[in-house]
Formats: sequence, C-alpha cells, structure tokens
Amino acid sequence: MPHLQTVSYDVNKDFSFIAAISEFTYGIAVAADSPYKTVQDLVAAAKARPGELAIGAISNGSSGHIALMRWARMAGFQPNFIPYKGSSEVVQAVLGGQLAAMSEASWGPLVQQGRLRALAIYGDKRNKQFPNVPTLKEAGWAVATHSIVGIAGPKGMDHKVVQTLQDAVHKATGDANFRKTLEVSGQSVGYMDSATYTRFVAEQFLAEKRNIDELKAAGVVLNP
Repeated sequence: MPHLQTVSYDVNKDFSFIAAISEFTYGIAVAADSPYKTVQDLVAAAKARPGELAIGAISNGSSGHIALMRWARMAGFQPNFIPYKGSSEVVQAVLGGQLAAMSEASWGPLVQQGRLRALAIYGDKRNKQFPNVPTLKEAGWAVATHSIVGIAGPKGMDHKVVQTLQDAVHKATGDANFRKTLEVSGQSVGYMDSATYTRFVAEQFLAEKRNIDELKAAGVVLNP
C-alpha cells in the first residue's frame, strides 16, 4: 500500500515485527470444466483476444492483482482484470462462468473437491498440498508472490514481550489442528521469528517497490 497511495506510517520504522505465522498460496485457477488445461492455454487465449479474457482478484492493488499484471506483462498479454470485494465472490464468478480464471489464494479446497483446476502457483517452489501444480517460474515467467500473515506491534516494544509472543506463535504453528485450519483457508505455515521477519519485511518492501515501479513505468493502472 505505501507504494500505491499515501499512508500515515513508515513500514520499516513504525512497527516491531513479532513473528510471521503463515503464507497464502496464490495462483491461477479455472473452473474444472474450463477448456484451459495449462497456463500456456490461458496465455494463448488472452493473446488471441487482447483485453477480453476476464481474470479476477480481490480489489485493485492486491497481491493477486499485482502478480497477475506482472505475469501478463512478462507473457505479453492483456487481461480484462475484474476486481472483487472478497475471495468468495471471485470463486463464484469463476464457477459461474463470468471469469475465465482467478488470480487468488482461495482455490485450494475447491481444487481438492474437483470444482476448480489450479494451473500454476505464484511461488518459488511447488506447494506440498498440490505437488502436481507447477510454479509460474517453471513455465518460464519469474513471478513469485509472498503474502505473509504475521503479528506486529508498535515500535520499541520490550524485547521480553516480543520474545514471549514470538515463542507462543512458534508453538501454535506446530499444532496439527492449527495447520489443518490453515490448509482450509489456502495457507501454509510460514513461521519466522522476530529478527527474520523484520529482515523479510525490509527486503519485501524494496522488492514490491521495484515491481510496482516497473508496472507503473509500463503504463499499467494499479490503483485507479
């Protein structure tokens, strides 16, 4: 958000990053009866009908939107991006045929039920839950999205308090029932302690700035 609009905080100075908990698994999914069997099929269709193939995600400027537009730019196609208020709306639009595909993180349970088909994930490596689904990198497009859920507090938190909370999060992420709950919502455990999480945020802040600056320079509208 700081790279898309004016905000009242400094990501790297105004927070104490306590621990990362989990990571959403973003990817491209279509209806189970879709004619698109691979991401290559989807790209070919989008190139054949520039600006017509409808692909949805949650809102403008979201992780799914940014990843989609980066992929589209690399692959040389122009999608008809449709923003939605929530993931359930995106899923219903795909199932109902209003969208050709979704660029989101909420497809997992429906893929397991056989109602959706995952074409690729925005990850550095394949997801253990879906070992047969390739990454976009494998298909030739180096797009990876890391959408982390974590806990942060105000800057300057007492180290002992941070340590206590960090350790509690670590213990919770090892619980089998908690891990199962994450899977249902399209997440996997992504635990990081405070120091690691703090470094990750700083690195990701710069990476996202580069990604968004490149898209803006190419004339891609991200936050109309």
